[in-house]
Amino acid sequence: MVQPPSIKRKALPAATYWSKPLIGVIKINCDAFVKDTTKLGVVVRDDRGAIIAAAVRKGGDGWSVEVAEAATMAFGLQIARRLGYTRIQVESDALNVVSGVKLKANGCSPFFLIIDDIIALSLLFDFFSISHVRRSGNTVAHLVARWETNNCDELVCFGPFPQSLLTLAELDLS
Repeated sequence: MVQPPSIKRKALPAATYWSKPLIGVIKINCDAFVKDTTKLGVVVRDDRGAIIAAAVRKGGDGWSVEVAEAATMAFGLQIARRLGYTRIQVESDALNVVSGVKLKANGCSPFFLIIDDIIALSLLFDFFSISHVRRSGNTVAHLVARWETNNCDELVCFGPFPQSLLTLAELDLS
């Protein structure tokens, strides 16, 4: 499998902590879990920091971390579209995905094809921004990516949310 080329890492400063989005904007945090199986985790939060939805989807077998992280971001945008949001901010701890989208990176590998999908999906929103956050600012999505899907390909939860998830989200706000 062709790996994406390294992208200049100094170009994008990373936030260390989760922060609220602008008023009227929904923030989507994404993270992938790649081990025996690949899972894509997405958390949707409002401008107060409250969790609106959390979703996990099974990924493909044998996916690289880069492909899984890119697929997770595409999944997050698909969830936002399904829920009818038009103003979104996407945040990920996958610097190569954030850089690839911002720089409109080109290539023929699966990674770049998913980057193309993310860019196309981003154009469907009235407001779209993307940023990199360190893992310490992406813990809620990190947890969701490890959820069991209970023999489903995709699980979308609108509440009640597990206490562990609510506690992590609350810690983000302090």
